[in-house]
Amino acid sequence: MGVESSENREKAEYFPQFYRSVFTNEARFLRPSVDNPPTASTIHILFSEFLIRRELKELKESKSPGPDELPPKLLKELANELSTPLSVHFQNSFDFGTLPID
Repeated sequence: MGVESSENREKAEYFPQFYRSVFTNEARFLRPSVDNPPTASTIHILFSEFLIRRELKELKESKSPGPDELPPKLLKELANELSTPLSVHFQNSFDFGTLPID
């Protein structure tokens, strides 16, 4: 891309553009395979509310936000409120073998 900047804000705005230019989106959506349906021997992983709440409360507040731009401090403070919907979301994504696009 060849962009130079000394301003932190501009640098932060160019990083996502740069990463989009060098990485592909091929694996952003995983479709369930009809050829390999789940079997009784498939390991079942449970994304419990307790587990999600514990992980959110252990986030380091000083770290930078992820792609969702939500600061870790916010996620940590809302751990009790977010644990149920995130647990359902993660469990459904895992059980159906799909990931949301964005």
